[in-house]
Amino acid sequence: MNKEQIKANIIAIINNATGYIIADEIYNLLRQQVDPGRTQETIRKYIRELVNEQSNLIGSSTHGYFKID
Repeated sequence: MNKEQIKANIIAIINNATGYIIADEIYNLLRQQVDPGRTQETIRKYIRELVNEQSNLIGSSTHGYFKID
């Protein structure tokens, strides 16, 4: 799975989450499908890229990430 496919999976995970989801949870869900990198920092990096490059409506707080409606 390439980087763009991993990012697409991250978007799907956040969009399907009920409420907030933390990077560790996203990382663990991705690990069931692919090696997303060594740490959840990779996940946070990909989320920043998604927000900046594609204007995805992903918010964050101290509770985790969430889809902005």
